Amino acid sequence: MEVVKHLMEFPSPLKNGSIQLHRMGDRAARYILEVLKTRDPLSDAEMRTVLDIIHQAYEKPQAIMQEENRKSTASTVALLQQLGGSTQASAIRMRAVDEHVFVSTVASAALPLPEPSSGGIGPPPEPGSTPFR
Repeated sequence: MEVVKHLMEFPSPLKNGSIQLHRMGDRAARYILEVLKTRDPLSDAEMRTVLDIIHQAYEKPQAIMQEENRKSTASTVALLQQLGGSTQASAIRMRAVDEHVFVSTVASAALPLPEPSSGGIGPPPEPGSTPFR
């Protein structure tokens, strides 16, 4: 949660934290909602950064290790609705709608991660073939 709280202090467009955020999915929104319980409302600039965080959290769904954070969007939807309803800036409201569409699309297409193989890295390639395609 501390990573997300720290990233909320950066200006938009957010250029930091992508590796950590790519693994979070819906968990990033849960953390933001927790942070919002203990502070003043977000400024419009902070809302833009929060929208960046949400986008990055779903940008690489294959990196989200916990399936519930890849497929569920409950916290994200609640956060996006809260952001859209707490600003007069039409650009932020529209971006919140766009992020909702993006997140819903990613979550609906989320595939389960493959089961880990018990035999190491797999069988050797056939003679005369290349392991790279």
